[in-house]
Amino acid sequence: ETFDSNVRLEQDEYDVERKVNGQKVKVKEYSADLGIDVNSGWRIYDPVNKSIADMNIYSFDRRWDKTASSPGEALGQLPSKRNAINQTGIYAGEQYGIRISPVWAHVTRSYYSKGQEDLELAKRYVKTNEWEKAAEVWKKLAFNPDRELAGKAAYNMALASEMKGELDIAREWAKKSYEEFGNKKALGYLKIIERRIGDQEDLKRQMGDE
Repeated sequence: ETFDSNVRLEQDEYDVERKVNGQKVKVKEYSADLGIDVNSGWRIYDPVNKSIADMNIYSFDRRWDKTASSPGEALGQLPSKRNAINQTGIYAGEQYGIRISPVWAHVTRSYYSKGQEDLELAKRYVKTNEWEKAAEVWKKLAFNPDRELAGKAAYNMALASEMKGELDIAREWAKKSYEEFGNKKALGYLKIIERRIGDQEDLKRQMGDE
């Protein structure tokens, strides 16, 4: 819908100390700094319903700075203004694409696996990708009279549920671990799960399931 750019080019010179033949001497050094501000406005129209399906404005500020022994050399290391604008414009498009399209993301998760024989057993099941068997062990431990152990098991059950794609159930297990057993680590995991649930709602809209 809109694309505006503002280009800034600044040059400077200053003295720096260098060692020449074992002696400290002052030499001139030259800098060139290229900065670009870009505003890209996106709007998607729904022609059937005659409405605006989505609208967003992105603002970016990118910089390139180089130093050299001459002004021309410093300038020569910078991208041309046109290439800099193009690079920034491409980045703006990629960011909007992430907003409206599904993207894969790699994440890491941790779980409790030490300090108790059954946790060690479940760990071996996880290592062989037998999550159902691991979950059976954790579920029993989640009702153990040892509150600390039960909290760890409930946390692990949240992970097992997330692995199955059952995010609502994962949220309940994480809440149980934090609220009932005081597992502080579960509070951070609960927030992660809730963000994932929100992302799933976005995904449904992007895929036209709503």
